[in-house]
Amino acid sequence: MSIESYNRDILRAEGLIPSPGLRFRLTAGQRMLPSFFIIGVQKGGTTAMSEYLSEHPQLVRPQRKDVYFFNNVENYAKGMRWYQMHFAHPLYCMAKQWRTGTKVKATFDATPNYFAAPGAAEKLHRHFPDAKLVLLLRNPVQRAWSNWRMNRRHGFEPLGFDEALRAEDQRIAAEDAFAAAHGTHSYVRQRLGYKTNGIYIHFLREWQQYFPANRFFIRTTEEMEADTARVYNELTDFLGLDRYTGVKFIHHNKGGESERMTESTLAELSAFFAPHNLALESLLGRGLGWDALS
Repeated sequence: MSIESYNRDILRAEGLIPSPGLRFRLTAGQRMLPSFFIIGVQKGGTTAMSEYLSEHPQLVRPQRKDVYFFNNVENYAKGMRWYQMHFAHPLYCMAKQWRTGTKVKATFDATPNYFAAPGAAEKLHRHFPDAKLVLLLRNPVQRAWSNWRMNRRHGFEPLGFDEALRAEDQRIAAEDAFAAAHGTHSYVRQRLGYKTNGIYIHFLREWQQYFPANRFFIRTTEEMEADTARVYNELTDFLGLDRYTGVKFIHHNKGGESERMTESTLAELSAFFAPHNLALESLLGRGLGWDALS
């Protein structure tokens, strides 16, 4: 099977990501802009965290999770008015304030693909230099497996896991060249980068060129799953919000567990990520608990 065994039209997933309607476009200039961003990682718990934050009375959810603006050259070229139409109108905020009796303070953009997208950090900093950044990092071995399983469900990935891992570097190189030649976005890099998108140290160093350390809230997915309430409270403290105890911490965007990767692939990926994880721990100044095979 050719490494170009994916379908570009399917990878664009236009049916899964509907465009906002006319009323959003007409009122774009009146809408809120985000003050913080959940930038990653894909399959790291960002859907759950964005849902939990949306329940906070001082926050209003965006019109949809995954705006895909700073990571996508085609969307970025549409400009800030296109971006702004994805967020809440002041009338919506007033309605929420009336329901809750609490003043809405902020909204947010939750697009986990920002973290691993080349150039996204510079673009986001250009428009929001004072932004706060939320980053949930999952064991990259399990993130890669979960990413592949999601892609299979959506029809993005025709290859088996081991085949996809072997084809990854060639696929990304070929699609990056195609995207550069045609001025399009590389959905292969975004969706099929199982190993590439798990080398977190590479991406974090790029983001830290634009944002100081005190602008980041970084936790692991495993920490969030072990004590969701604690991580949530730490995050709302970081965002300058009142603590809120009314959140229902339920699972979001959870896939089934009908199959598992082979032990040999697990060992291979663990060895691949080990030096990158050690470098990340050194940069963060703390252990991440990803040493054991899991």
